[in-house]
Amino acid sequence: MNTAVGGDGKSGTIEDDERVEFVEFTLAELWMLHDLVRHDENAVSEYKWPTVSTGLNEQVALALVACEDGGLKSYMLALGAGGLLLLDYHVRRDMKTPEGANGAAVLLKTFRARRDMAYGPLAVDFDDLAYKAVMNEKALEAAAEAAKKKELRELSEEEAKDAAADKDPDQDADQGAA
Repeated sequence: MNTAVGGDGKSGTIEDDERVEFVEFTLAELWMLHDLVRHDENAVSEYKWPTVSTGLNEQVALALVACEDGGLKSYMLALGAGGLLLLDYHVRRDMKTPEGANGAAVLLKTFRARRDMAYGPLAVDFDDLAYKAVMNEKALEAAAEAAKKKELRELSEEEAKDAAADKDPDQDADQGAA
């Protein structure tokens, strides 16, 4: 048994069989989580998977202080199954904050952590052929998009050189003299 504060709302001990995943959140996302993750000890004891978490609220608060005081742009939280389910309960896909946090992005981070908790980190070895096919397709799309951007950038540089050549004062003077 290890002594620690888990992201599942329970502080004190984490059983050996309880896994914790580390999930990185941006400063804007941490502020979103602070708006949602409340701390009421009475509610923690009433549910198998609590909808509030003093431990997770404390993690978020300390992460925010570390980011603000240290100039950090992101911070990793240690989340157990309870903490991941708590975030799934509170965060809505269509949420957005003025600072730029996006509910869907936060949810995807928690879903990936849940996947890693179930199958192990970077779990592409499990027999989900549909997942592998989608990941291969996404990789191909990303490569094609990068090639397209590079081509556009090269075209833009070429057009800029052509435009500079067109505005060359010596060339205009030569044409006027002819």
